[in-house]
Amino acid sequence: MWEISSSNQAVTFLLSLALGVFLSLLYDVFKSLRLSFRHGVFAVALEDILFFALATFLSFCLFMLRTKAEPRGYAYFAMAFGFLLWRISLSRKNVKLLCRIIGFVKIIFSKISESLSCFFDKIRLQTEKVSKKFVFCVKKGLKGVKRMVYNLIKRIIGK
Repeated sequence: MWEISSSNQAVTFLLSLALGVFLSLLYDVFKSLRLSFRHGVFAVALEDILFFALATFLSFCLFMLRTKAEPRGYAYFAMAFGFLLWRISLSRKNVKLLCRIIGFVKIIFSKISESLSCFFDKIRLQTEKVSKKFVFCVKKGLKGVKRMVYNLIKRIIGK
């Protein structure tokens, strides 16, 4: 079994604690997105699977780097403690702040989409006007050509 020094254990404990706080922050992001946008059951399940896969991957990376892939009980405890510490202390304020930021971004994007919609509507109207004039001119020109060809054939045939 690989021996781990007490200083290495302390660093691993602190990194696990920080990872737990980071995972709680990440969960707050998912939670604020759920509060800001409507999600179906499938989307919620997919987000949960994504969150747990990411948490598992980050935990594995931490254990791989710090303890040569040997899971340590104190590291799991530190991750859970960091997660719960953030959830109890600052999570509500963080979710409110993130919801406000998402609401602000939604307003900005709605204004931008309205402006682009008006711009493209003007372009569409101008394009319709020009195309109608073009079609009218082409039809008028073709009618004249048809008459000319008809009259020419009449003259040649003589009927």
